Amino acid sequence: MFVKAKPGFVLREIGDTYIIVPVGAQAQKFNGIIKLNKTGKAMWEAICVGADVDELVKNMLDEYDISEDIARRDVQSFVDKAKGANLVELT
Repeated sequence: MFVKAKPGFVLREIGDTYIIVPVGAQAQKFNGIIKLNKTGKAMWEAICVGADVDELVKNMLDEYDISEDIARRDVQSFVDKAKGANLVELT
């Protein structure tokens, strides 16, 4: 399953904080910002270049000493939250 970022959202770094900010027409529709940690930032950047869920899981396994089950659960949670906030679409 591919995860595609919807247009109109950009990632910004402010100090040690990463946020997704709506721009353009999305700024009229989306009220708020999304705060990310380092892991969320990495996932968002991968999504923006067209990663699928398996690639996101592999990235997590390469970066952290965790099981595949935990990586898959964490990726799915991130994707579900991003979809719920209308930031991504699944294909």
